[in-house]
Amino acid sequence: LKVACSAPGYTNSEWPASAIAMEEPREQGKVEEASAAGVVLPPGSPPQEGLPPPGTAAPGAGGPPSDAKADGPMVLLVRHGETDGNANKRLQLPTEPLSEKGLAQAKLLGGALQAMEERGECKIVSVLVSDFTRTKQTLAGALESLGSDGRSITEEALLQERSFGQLRGRHFSEVFSQYGNFFAEDFSPPGGETWDAFRARAVSAWVRISEVARELPPAQPGAPEPALLVITHGLVLKVLSENALNLHGGFRNWGNTSITTVRLDRRPE
Repeated sequence: LKVACSAPGYTNSEWPASAIAMEEPREQGKVEEASAAGVVLPPGSPPQEGLPPPGTAAPGAGGPPSDAKADGPMVLLVRHGETDGNANKRLQLPTEPLSEKGLAQAKLLGGALQAMEERGECKIVSVLVSDFTRTKQTLAGALESLGSDGRSITEEALLQERSFGQLRGRHFSEVFSQYGNFFAEDFSPPGGETWDAFRARAVSAWVRISEVARELPPAQPGAPEPALLVITHGLVLKVLSENALNLHGGFRNWGNTSITTVRLDRRPE
């Protein structure tokens, strides 16, 4: 398995170490692939309506049959551009906008995606985007160079970042001093989502992603492969890496505007 995130808005020196440690050296802008395994709720999780029992694969996800091959639909996973909340370590509200750096990253993202299309690597025909301000602004910036013609764009609430409820808008240090480790498994933010509830929602988001990806038109000989672009948030991507992709132990740090290519498993006939 090879996994790499290209980060159009970063220089190599700015990339978080954990985001580049999996494979060295890496060319700037290079995108490699991860295969998608079966989506599962962690064992011991409470059952969720409309989802499979904990420890079993979610419908529409890519695998786990041993004879399945990762040559199915292509999905491009992208984290939104940087915000002041990211830079200043603040739990963010849904309305948090991109910073100047984030807006620049969004434009660079569009250029990187446009270059992928020009090289014939793919053709983005469908887009799923979180309905938060920062993700929608990221898409808008990317579309300045990529263009929107011929692309189906859908805002998807399942892709929202984890809600920390009444703690949103406060700095990490302030919340930590009052509650301790607010990322701990057993911490329930007042008015927000527990880890179990958030994981269940993220799993539902992957089921939705898989459904849309499998509805992409088939690739035609000599034409770029159709692809689904997904723009979401860091903790959503963390949960997907732990529960939906063949990334042992997850992938802890997704750079802003990083691009990760995922190939769904082909279901046996």
